[in-house]
Amino acid sequence: MMVTNYLGGILILVFVISFIDGWTRPCRNSLVSRLVSSNQIVKANSLLSSINQIVQILGWSLGGILIVYIGEIYVLLITICLFALSTISLFFIKDPTNDTTVNQDAESKWKRFSFGWINIWNNKILRVATLMDLFETFAGSIWIGAIILVFVKKVLYKGEEWWGFINASNITGMLIGSVVAWFLARWINKKLIVSLFLSSLSVCILTFIFALNNNPWISLGIVLLMGIPYQLRDISQQTIFQKNVEYSILPIVFSAHGILIYMVFGLSVLIMGLLSDLFGVKTVYLTAGTLYGISALLTALVKSKVNIEDNIKIKSTL
Repeated sequence: MMVTNYLGGILILVFVISFIDGWTRPCRNSLVSRLVSSNQIVKANSLLSSINQIVQILGWSLGGILIVYIGEIYVLLITICLFALSTISLFFIKDPTNDTTVNQDAESKWKRFSFGWINIWNNKILRVATLMDLFETFAGSIWIGAIILVFVKKVLYKGEEWWGFINASNITGMLIGSVVAWFLARWINKKLIVSLFLSSLSVCILTFIFALNNNPWISLGIVLLMGIPYQLRDISQQTIFQKNVEYSILPIVFSAHGILIYMVFGLSVLIMGLLSDLFGVKTVYLTAGTLYGISALLTALVKSKVNIEDNIKIKSTL
């Protein structure tokens, strides 16, 4: 009974953390366009992404060491303290903007709830960017632990430790990608659609190579390289939203976008798992490569029709 209660408490804690994280991401991403000028958004996103990747690398390595030496309970307490410090630090952020007052009647609440999705659909750039992200999120489920572990064992013929190596290589690649985005910020800022196309096409090609390769060391190199266009794509897409949506309703649009992404990701984990069981894990990676290719094609189709700098910002009508 005690074990059951203990596991139940952990599940509730994980649920609460994930639930709150669903609030913090749209708010954090929306703050960027409030705090920096338009031509500095790419650099700001790159800097935040670099810090995030560094923390992830340190977290994965130090977390395991701390659990061994001081135990999981103390590690959880340290985590809680870090969350508290993060919350306190928010009081030092000065938002220079003034939020639009929102009516709280039933009609306004429903309008507010549906506003993000409606405007994503009505804006061509955001519609294409979201559709791209849905395809790539579906493909991105190939990097969940269960599928990578099967690939490591069945294709690379290595042990579980290589699952960790691949994850570390991926995070390192994304860190490098953030630094690259920082140095290319001016070009990315002017060529967001081109950046999206090139990064999606690169991920497509690298995923196909990864699926067809059997050498573990080459696989590590491919994953490292893949992290760079992954990060460039994410930064470009995030910047597109920040540059094309008025800051006052950006959290609503980001939240609507996030709901779609989480729904597709949950579905993709189920479908990719079934594909792996029925047709083998290589088929899963080849399918993912195809989805990345479709994403790149969507960008190519819209590139010649839409100039992002001339696109009208979505404005609040709430």
